[in-house]
Amino acid sequence: MNNILTFDIEEWYEANYKGINFTTIDYQQSNLLDEVEEILNLCEKYQAKATFFILGKVAEKNPYLVKLIQGKGQEIASHGYEHKLVYNLSPKEFEEDLQKSIKILESITGERVLGYRAPSWSVTRETSWVYPILAKLGIKYSASVFPIKTFLYGWPDSPRFPYLKEIDDKKILEIPASTLKIFGKNIPFSGGTFFRLLPYWLVELGIKKNNRESQPAIIYLHPREIDPKAPKLSLPWKEHLIHYWGVAQTKQKLEKLLKEFRFSSIKLGLLPFFDL
Repeated sequence: MNNILTFDIEEWYEANYKGINFTTIDYQQSNLLDEVEEILNLCEKYQAKATFFILGKVAEKNPYLVKLIQGKGQEIASHGYEHKLVYNLSPKEFEEDLQKSIKILESITGERVLGYRAPSWSVTRETSWVYPILAKLGIKYSASVFPIKTFLYGWPDSPRFPYLKEIDDKKILEIPASTLKIFGKNIPFSGGTFFRLLPYWLVELGIKKNNRESQPAIIYLHPREIDPKAPKLSLPWKEHLIHYWGVAQTKQKLEKLLKEFRFSSIKLGLLPFFDL
């Protein structure tokens, strides 16, 4: 079975924690190109396809990066334009942000953008109004829901596996982050903080258990998470732990996964199985 590999392409300083002093950040610092090249090399080495959710302002600043990803046969999708939490936006603000990102990406690639991922998994039950907007803008799928509850995001009673949202005569496929069901609780394992904190065997177990349920695991990472030398935000201890713990081992864990499992993009590995 093909599992699904995804990356959120954004700069090291994009974070949605409260209290970050953005006036002290040196926005000229960036390892993003080197990080993305490393990711692309790993994908090429292990013949993996992936979906790259690219922030619009990153694409606008560096169209070469988008063309590089596209040139390697990987899928380009939208991460919005600004890295703003959906539940802090009005529907009008959300539509304008997403539309701007789509126009930038499509102007660079010459291809239609089919997918969207919200910054910090910030589509919740209260922001279900995003789906008609996604349909209006031609988006076919969203990978924006996490079926757990944290201080920052979560839709805990969302289905665990990909499901269709019907909007008038259109459908949007929602692709939640992968979890394990243990004692009735959804336990995350497949990306970000959870991927970095958990031992490899537990991530492996999560993928295999999802596959036994005839479901692909959705793996997600950010470029900064494979780069111990990336610039770092000044964060309180809890947020620092969430954001950076385990970075030194993440690239090794990712490569081990790429050796052991097969991976595809959402466009190639998931969309064909749904009537959209």
